[in-house]
Amino acid sequence: MTIGLRDAVTIGTIGGAAAAIAATGVMKGMDANMASSHPGLAAFLNSPFWYMLPLILVVIGGLSWLLIKPRIAFTAELVLEFYGDGRVPTATKSRNIWRWYFYTSPSVVVTDPSGKPLAMVQTPGLLTLTFEPLVFVTTLRIESKVDIPRWEVKEFNPRFAIVQFAGLLPTCTITASVRPDRQCG
Repeated sequence: MTIGLRDAVTIGTIGGAAAAIAATGVMKGMDANMASSHPGLAAFLNSPFWYMLPLILVVIGGLSWLLIKPRIAFTAELVLEFYGDGRVPTATKSRNIWRWYFYTSPSVVVTDPSGKPLAMVQTPGLLTLTFEPLVFVTTLRIESKVDIPRWEVKEFNPRFAIVQFAGLLPTCTITASVRPDRQCG
């Protein structure tokens, strides 16, 4: 995950405030000989500016958090190749996706009394997408050139999306994409 300007300014200024507070504590424990050998530093660290510096830095950090907008993408896309047999899919293309994960529970094989397999039952799959940078929430689409089980978006926000499939995906390529709706201008 990348750190944007907003995070860097905020972390830097609050870190600077912590360093100023620590330096003030060190100065109070400094003996008179050391203070006399560095009179300029001792005068600066005892000035009113130095005591106000942590407050100034925290205010700058807070304002940067409020005023600098995070980077937002208007599109994201992930192309996955499924094998139809429960193996982990392969990502062939990714844009503005930080991480993705496809989860299915273990398959259950139903057998007859002699042990001959009758059917394989697999629970629905969950596709989780994590976006980086944040995405503008518009329309999340799942597309494939072959018929795939019904799917439902369980959660979709600027940081992540969760999609549940109603069954085992066949051998296919699916595209999960976030893009502005064509009918919205």
